[in-house]
Amino acid sequence: MKRGLRPLAIGIGLFVILLLAAAIVAPNLCRARMTDGQAPGARGLRMLATVEITYADIYPDQGYAPNLTTLGPDRPDATNDKCHPTSAHACLIDPKLGCSNGTGLQWCADRVYRYNIQSSSSGPPYQDYWTTATPLEAVLERKNYCMTSDAVLRSELAPQLSRPYTLAECQKLPIDPSAYR
Repeated sequence: MKRGLRPLAIGIGLFVILLLAAAIVAPNLCRARMTDGQAPGARGLRMLATVEITYADIYPDQGYAPNLTTLGPDRPDATNDKCHPTSAHACLIDPKLGCSNGTGLQWCADRVYRYNIQSSSSGPPYQDYWTTATPLEAVLERKNYCMTSDAVLRSELAPQLSRPYTLAECQKLPIDPSAYR
C-alpha cells in the first residue's frame, strides 16, 4: 500500500509546483501583453506617472516633481547604486531621462522619444504636473502623447513637437484608444 501512495504523492507535489509556476508566470505574461502593443512614448508616460506618485509619496512637502531633472540623479554619470537621493534629485529615473537640462521647456530623450514634465505651480508643494512625449524622429505612425496628474493618457497623430504641450493643450487632446486595451 505504501508503494501506491508514493506515485500519488509525487503527482500531487508536481501538480502543486505547476500551479505555483503558473501563478508566477501568468501575471507577467498578462503584463507583457498589455505593454506589447504600446508605443514607447505611451510606456514612458505611464512610467513617469508612477514615478511622480512615488516622488510625491517620498517627499510630501514637495508635492509632485516639477520637471525631469528633479526625478533624475544628482550627477549625469550616476548609476542607481551611486546616486544620493534628495528632493532636488530623487534618483527615480535614469540619467538619460532625468537629464540635467530637463527643466522648463527643455527635453530629455531616451532612444525613441523626447520627454518633458511641467507644473502650473510656482513652488512647492507642486499640486499638478503634465508630461509630453514626442518622437525623436518624424515618423508618420508615431504619436505625440501627454498625460496630466489625472494619469489619463492622451495622444494625437501629428508632426513631431518643437515645444511641449501646455496644460490646456494636453487636456484638449483625445484620450488615447490604447489607454484601455
